[in-house]
Amino acid sequence: MFLFELHEVDAYCTRMWQLVTLANEKTSLLDLWEERRVLYEQCMDLQLFYRDTEQADAWMTKQEVS
Repeated sequence: MFLFELHEVDAYCTRMWQLVTLANEKTSLLDLWEERRVLYEQCMDLQLFYRDTEQADAWMTKQEVS
């Protein structure tokens, strides 16, 4: 009977360890997701800046010619 109880405790500890590991992996994944979201937003802002500067340059060139 005692051996069976030890097996149950061992299985419980294993499950708890797996849950802790899973929670840690989820946290790491969420952190990585946030880092990539910030990087994506920075890249998007840069592309919008490039677009706007191209438009401004085209407008200024047009004004110089006129």
